[in-house]
Amino acid sequence: MRGFTTIGLCIVMTSCMNLLGPTKSVNLSVGSVRDIDGVTPYVVYVPTTYNATTALPALLLIHGAGGTGPDFILNWTDFAESHGIILVAPTLDLSAEAEVHAPGLLRAIMDAVRAAWTVDSSRIYVFGYSGGGYFAYDAALL
Repeated sequence: MRGFTTIGLCIVMTSCMNLLGPTKSVNLSVGSVRDIDGVTPYVVYVPTTYNATTALPALLLIHGAGGTGPDFILNWTDFAESHGIILVAPTLDLSAEAEVHAPGLLRAIMDAVRAAWTVDSSRIYVFGYSGGGYFAYDAALL
């Protein structure tokens, strides 16, 4: 029985460590947009294979409650590198009051990203985790 407890504890500890995210350092571009609720910051990760003459797809990542864009984006950089995808991760107020403005806010963020990098507008994807899932649904209204 003691062996199972130790194994179980190791599995739980490993799982919790994975929730903290990777500890690697990546090069993120920082931006912000102003909307009715104030200024919303976002970060962008562009794969090292980026070439301005070729439009890349973009993945808009929306963190869960208590999260931030910079923390959330770190979990996706390996995926972006291997698939040639630009990552965009805002830090949002996920309250119900702020959700009303989500479609316009997310559109403004993507407009700013498209102005800075060559993004294939027909291949913009959204992933929302937990509370960010509500905003991902709102992004479908774009």
